[in-house]
Amino acid sequence: MKNTLQRKLLPFVICTLSACLQPMISISQPYAVGHIKKSYSDAARGNRSITAEIYYPSVISGENVAAAQGNFPVLVFGHGFVMSWNAYKYLWDALVAKGYIMVFPTTETSLSPSHDAFGKDMAFLVNAM
Repeated sequence: MKNTLQRKLLPFVICTLSACLQPMISISQPYAVGHIKKSYSDAARGNRSITAEIYYPSVISGENVAAAQGNFPVLVFGHGFVMSWNAYKYLWDALVAKGYIMVFPTTETSLSPSHDAFGKDMAFLVNAM
């Protein structure tokens, strides 16, 4: 039942997210893009290490720079099959500059990933942020 509900909700969430993002993207002020690598530990899953690349609005571009002031929506983005998080530079360049924080988990990148574990990693990062 849970998986069926998730499958039915996913297209709705994607369409809703797309509809909500478009007006905000066109009126937001531009920000520089900051970047940090972080590692988290999920105690509920045997202290599983979850690494992430985080891009955030900042005053100046760079690594580990101060974040811009304000509250920003967070998007946790899962990479595609046999793809790396860095294949999505065009997304963080566009969205972070408009005031979004983008979190890219760097787990489950092998040829035989656990989609269940990856989904749980993404859910964990939503809560961690």
